[in-house]
Amino acid sequence: MGQPEDNKEPLDKNEGEGNEEDKKSRFKLPFAFNFDSILKEIFRFLIFILFVFIIVFFVQGRDQGGFSLEEIREIDNEGLENVFPGSTKEWVSEEMLVNTADEFANHFIRASLVINYDAQDSELESTLFSKRNLIYAETRKIISRKKYLELKNVRNQDILIEEIKTTIQRIVQLPGIRSVFFRDFTIH
Repeated sequence: MGQPEDNKEPLDKNEGEGNEEDKKSRFKLPFAFNFDSILKEIFRFLIFILFVFIIVFFVQGRDQGGFSLEEIREIDNEGLENVFPGSTKEWVSEEMLVNTADEFANHFIRASLVINYDAQDSELESTLFSKRNLIYAETRKIISRKKYLELKNVRNQDILIEEIKTTIQRIVQLPGIRSVFFRDFTIH
C-alpha cells in the first residue's frame, strides 16, 4: 500500500520494451521522409531550371522585331544585286568588337562593315583601301557612342548605318558608294 500504482515495476524485463516494430511505430515523426521521392523532385526541379535557362538564352539572342538585322541586310543586298547586276563590288572590313556606351552593363557589338560601291570606279576602290584604317576607327567610334538598348531596335540600327555611310562619304570624298550595311551584326 505504500507505493502508488503508477510506479509499478514490470515483472518481466522485456515486458515494458515491446518488440522492434512497436518501437519504430511509437517514435515516428508526424511527416514521413521518402528520400527517393525527394531526389526525384530535386531532379525534376533542376531539369526545369536548365530548360528555362536554355529558353532564356535563345530568346535573348533574338531581335524583338522578329527579323535579325542580318536577314534584313541580306535582303537589301540581294535587291541591290538585282537592280545593278555586275556593277557593284563589296569592300568588307575585318570583324570588329566594340563596347557599347552603357555605364553599368558590359555589352559589346560584333560586326563586319560592308560597303557596296561602283565596280568601274578604281579610284574609289583604291581610296577605300588606303583609308581602311580611318574608316574602321571612325566606325568603331560611332558604334561605341551607342547604348545597348538603342542598338537592339532595328530602326535605330538603320539610323546607325546612315550615320556610318555619311561618315564614310566624308572620309572618301568620292561619289559611287551605293550602300553600307553590317554583316554578322550581333549584340552581346
